[in-house]
Amino acid sequence: MARPKTPLTKRLWAKIAKTGPDECWPWTGGTNLSNYGRIRGEDGVEIPVHYAVWWETHGPLPPYHRIRHTCGNRACCNPAHLEVYEIVDGEW
Repeated sequence: MARPKTPLTKRLWAKIAKTGPDECWPWTGGTNLSNYGRIRGEDGVEIPVHYAVWWETHGPLPPYHRIRHTCGNRACCNPAHLEVYEIVDGEW
């Protein structure tokens, strides 16, 4: 019998080192070659951690939008350091 999967929310927050509200919250799990945190979603597809944090704290993104780190730290998971921006023509 297969072991039950741990929900994404639990796996996500277990690998974030929360510090002060204004400080970066580093991802302690795996990263890609560009040093962005990665996690597998409920469907098994790998997603960027900062997107998972945004979805958990703010809900889905509007169409044609992305998330960036205002702190410049790619490993940061503090929702206060993430912002949504609209994709401009040719940026995809």
